[in-house]
Amino acid sequence: MAANNFETSAAGGRPLTTLACPICKSREISGYAIVGEGSQRNGVESYRILRCRAHGVEFADAVPVDGTCDAERKVSLDKMYGALDDGANVRYVDFMNRVERVVGAIRGRLHDVGCGNGQLLYEARRRGWHVQGNDLVEGVRNGLEQRGIAFHHGSLAQLFPSPERCDVVTSFCVLPHHLVEPGPEMQAAYAMLKPGGWLVLQLPDNGTLRIAGKAFYAFARRLSPGTARWILANLYGPGGHQYAFNRTNITEYLEKIGFAEIIIEPYYPAVGTTLARFQSAGFFTKLAA
Repeated sequence: MAANNFETSAAGGRPLTTLACPICKSREISGYAIVGEGSQRNGVESYRILRCRAHGVEFADAVPVDGTCDAERKVSLDKMYGALDDGANVRYVDFMNRVERVVGAIRGRLHDVGCGNGQLLYEARRRGWHVQGNDLVEGVRNGLEQRGIAFHHGSLAQLFPSPERCDVVTSFCVLPHHLVEPGPEMQAAYAMLKPGGWLVLQLPDNGTLRIAGKAFYAFARRLSPGTARWILANLYGPGGHQYAFNRTNITEYLEKIGFAEIIIEPYYPAVGTTLARFQSAGFFTKLAA
């Protein structure tokens, strides 16, 4: 199924956006600059990329048309991240080293949002943490529960309040940028933390590599509009990297949620750089409630 997600109109005829900046939540199109146009992503034929004039948050202004079944999502997870096994995964060993360097080796309770096949949870449990996670893919349950890892199917906002408050909530390339509406999930993560608990995120920085990608898009747009839209669709897309934050506006957003201390450092996971995913262009965000 294909869909176009372009501006709708309120009763008074004002042009509106489909989604909104998560900081100001404005849907008035006058509050946004049009960065470009992407195409052919997760069932959406054509969509705009918008930038909030007030806060600089950029996003794909379209809701994905999700026609995949749970089994297909599980196959996609396995292809992208690998199936869960009992060996150490370099990416998550490094991630947990960073977590423990900041929060200390408290070996408390850790919840992973969008846990997928559970590699991060398995590594944390190997170190002595009590772990649990949630994901929208039901197909990961068996592998996790067979290893004694508590799994909850659904979004975090649907699951909270939870009887198990956590010392650390993690999210590896899920919160907040992959969600159409990140607010409820971010508030749920905040509420799930014990006093003094930490939210640890890994997310792309809307910085140098993305600036280069957008410059390439602007150049290619004159020569080949189809190629240009493909470039932008690999930077922003419904159901993919829906939102793009930089260090300033992610700090503003998290302060608005209620986090008191925000530390940002460069984070380069142990994978190669690709145009399609800009995997090594990230920053590591640590937040103290």
